[in-house]
Amino acid sequence: VITEFRVDSGIFRINQQIGFIGNAFPSADTPDAEVELFINFGEGSEVPYTAGTVVTRQFSLGEQSVQLRATSGEYSSYRTLDFVIYDFTSDELELMNQAFTSGTQDVVANPGMYGLFGTLEDAAAVILQDPTQYGLVEIVNTPEQLAALPRGKHLLGASVNITDLQEYFGSANYIISYKNGVNYGWSRSANIRNIMLDRGYVILEQVDAGMGYWLYK
Repeated sequence: VITEFRVDSGIFRINQQIGFIGNAFPSADTPDAEVELFINFGEGSEVPYTAGTVVTRQFSLGEQSVQLRATSGEYSSYRTLDFVIYDFTSDELELMNQAFTSGTQDVVANPGMYGLFGTLEDAAAVILQDPTQYGLVEIVNTPEQLAALPRGKHLLGASVNITDLQEYFGSANYIISYKNGVNYGWSRSANIRNIMLDRGYVILEQVDAGMGYWLYK
């Protein structure tokens, strides 16, 4: 018997984390039965699910459906959640951009607090140590691929020399890197570049092949 299956957190917006929680118990007729749970996020296959835990997923635009299945022996029951994912409104985007701008100075001043790098870490070294930890399972090496990345923080590595930063990183709010004790950064925004200069950053003029950097959208 599925007793609960609902959205626990998040908003129905593109590429935002939405949390789901569910519970199931044996029926009163078979109180000692073992119940297994599986969840299908509309990706074509089920994955095991532990009752009472929150699992999160991102979704693309449009109508979506998530299904929970409880099974015990040859018997199964189902619960389905249908919802629609919308794009951000212009007002929402403006509010996010305002929040981003107001927080940029804090991030640049203390990037380690935001998981960007510590005092002894090079971006390239972090990437090489464990690339899959940062979701680097695909090569992202064109402006179009960078533009397709979701909003947020991405640790990337340059595969070519990038000399036209405005063209290449036009979709990003800023990029920062760290090498040999020096903080480097660049932004399409003159205000953010000035903040970086005030904080002792060296403004990047180009990104060399093999260089690691954090891109913030």
